[in-house]
Amino acid sequence: MDLVRSSQPPILALRLAGAVLVLFATTLVAQTVPPAPPIMLGTAWYPEQWPESRWDADLTLMQQAGIHMVRVGEFAWSRMEPSEGHYDLAWLDHAIAAAAKHGIYTVVGTPTAAPPAWLTQKYPETLRIDEEGHRAEHGNRQQFNFANPKYRELARTIAEQMAKRFGHNPWVLG
Repeated sequence: MDLVRSSQPPILALRLAGAVLVLFATTLVAQTVPPAPPIMLGTAWYPEQWPESRWDADLTLMQQAGIHMVRVGEFAWSRMEPSEGHYDLAWLDHAIAAAAKHGIYTVVGTPTAAPPAWLTQKYPETLRIDEEGHRAEHGNRQQFNFANPKYRELARTIAEQMAKRFGHNPWVLG
């Protein structure tokens, strides 16, 4: 009996170790991410439109202006998924980290308002048809047919990729 007991780790010690790890992780996050201000002044920011070498200067100006939050990504689907099923979110990781260095939180918008050219060319049925029966063309915002099953599948997939990548980042508000 003693041999059986000694070969099993004590449950109390495991629970205590788990509690210490949770406490340590909570303390670490609390030290690295300041609490959000009660009222957050924010702005749209399109880092994909500018060279990364420009980001710090822009974020410095935002910080000096009292900006606490930026909204990014809502028109960047072609940058996030340059071809079907191939995702590039590293640039957005860099943008979020750059904003965080200035104490600026990020809201990551789903990019579904601007489907990429590969999507509308491969799946033209995802384009909106107006009341006169004319199919929208690629190149405008919100030219998609939100009721189209293929569009909804692809929109869900990019949103899931973003949620997996950024959902646990304490500098991402949503």
